[in-house]
Amino acid sequence: MKIAVFSTDKNFDSKAGGVFGKARFIFVADTESRVVRILDISKIAELPFDSGMVAAELLIRAGVDCAAAGSIDDECVEVLSGKGVRVFTGVSGTAREIIDHIASGGSLEKK
Repeated sequence: MKIAVFSTDKNFDSKAGGVFGKARFIFVADTESRVVRILDISKIAELPFDSGMVAAELLIRAGVDCAAAGSIDDECVEVLSGKGVRVFTGVSGTAREIIDHIASGGSLEKK
């Protein structure tokens, strides 16, 4: 499973969350290979419009199964859900904690 968590910092143990498409980094963890990639989406976050949609398309192309952020607008939720991506919003904790929680089947607020 590939899990994407948005963060304003690229430290895996700092607070994650933030606004989907406006946070500067995405941690993409592959639970099978145990590899975590950090995507710097600063350029996307700086877009005046549609940063969330661009981020959603990026995650779909990356083949993620789950996406988590502090807040995600309804249009992005629709696009991601339509492609089979489980969406979690209102997350809190570190990227590591959120990824571990989702990977272990823990419940987060699902939108």
